[in-house]
Formats: sequence, C-alpha cells, structure tokens
Amino acid sequence: HVRARSEGKAQRSRFLMFRNSIICLQSLYRGGVVRSAIKRQADACTLIQATWRMYAQRRIFVDQRSAVLKIQAAWRMSRERGRFIALRQASIRIQAEFRRYNCQKMFTVKRCAVVAIQAAYRGSVVRRNYLLKREHVIQIQALLRAYKVRQLASVFRQFRDGFVGGELSLSQAFRISDVLHGRH
Repeated sequence: HVRARSEGKAQRSRFLMFRNSIICLQSLYRGGVVRSAIKRQADACTLIQATWRMYAQRRIFVDQRSAVLKIQAAWRMSRERGRFIALRQASIRIQAEFRRYNCQKMFTVKRCAVVAIQAAYRGSVVRRNYLLKREHVIQIQALLRAYKVRQLASVFRQFRDGFVGGELSLSQAFRISDVLHGRH
C-alpha cells in the first residue's frame, strides 16, 4: 500500500505538473488568443478612430477649402468686375467720342449743304431781283430817254420855229443850249 501510495503520489504530482503545464499552455494559448483579439479590437478601434478623425479633418478641410475658394472667387470677381467696369467705361467713352465725331462731321456736312443751298437760293433771289431791277432801270432809262428825246424834239421844234420866226429870247436860247448839252 505504501508503494501504491507513493506511486499514486508520484503519479499525482506528475499529473499536477502535467495539468499545470497544460493549464499554463492553455493560459498562454488563451492569452495569445485574447491578446490577438484585443489587438484586433485595438487595431479596429484605431482604424475607426483614424477613419473618424480623417472624416472630421476632411470635413474641416473641405469647409476651409470651400471658404477659401469662395473668398478667392469673390476677390477675383471683385478685381475682374473693376477691370470690366473700367473697360466698359472706356469703351462707352470711345463710343461717345466716335458718335460725337460722327455727329459733328454730319453736322458740318449738313451745314455746308445748307449754306450751299442758302447761297444758291440767295444768289437766285439776288439775280432775280437784279434782273428785275435791271429791267425796270432799262424801262425807266428807255422812258427817260424817250422823254428827253421828246423834250429835245420839242426844243428843236421850238428852236426851229423860234429861229425861223425870229422870236427867240436870250434866256430861251440858254435854256435850249443847256438841254442840248445835258445840263438840265
């Protein structure tokens, strides 16, 4: 019985040692499994956190970039609008000057045409008046010459009659002489 007991004790001690080593191996294995699970969970947590941080940072970046682009677009629009307004004002000024030049040129042409028409009309009126006056002057001259001729003829008749009859006075002779020489 002692032998069985000692053998039982030895076997029990071997069993306990074997069981402890198996428990140690199981513990190591389970620890490794748990550690790998924890590592996987930690990696997954890290990945989730990194993804979330990336998403949050990306949102912040996109918002900032959008704000920067809006500011740049507004500044560029303001700068280009200023250039456009200056260019438009310059083109309006050029167009106004060109229109003014064209209007002035057309006014000058029309004025010259009006002056030419007025000159032609006034010239025709003056010529018509001149011809009419000339015709009247010629008629008056003709009437005056006819009157003088009649008067001269009358004087000649008187002279002839008086000279022949001998009744011509000295004053009548001077008067006849004045008429003949055009001093009357």
